[in-house]
Amino acid sequence: PDGTKLVIKDGYTYEPEIIEKLEIYSVSYTSGPQAGGTRLTILGKNIDPTAKVYFGDKEAKIVAYKNSGNLLVDTPAQDLDGLVDVSIENPDGERVTLSDAFDYIPHPTH
Repeated sequence: PDGTKLVIKDGYTYEPEIIEKLEIYSVSYTSGPQAGGTRLTILGKNIDPTAKVYFGDKEAKIVAYKNSGNLLVDTPAQDLDGLVDVSIENPDGERVTLSDAFDYIPHPTH
């Protein structure tokens, strides 16, 4: 009312945007046949709906994208048995890996 102005020098505080990182917490099964086809859940964080999932260097089939922290996938077949890394790659190129997270069991021999 009296015309006085108040100026706060450097009064604006800039808060940078917090960008959450892609993460994998767990896979619901840790082993399955070398032929593939094990349906399992991957729990994580900030997974894009168009992300790709890899078991070793083989791409898995995403059966259902439940939310940014929950995927249902079918494991791909592998040429060799043994432990493989499980990786998720978002379309922006961000990739996260859970090392030795799935063990492929050899084909049965008769």
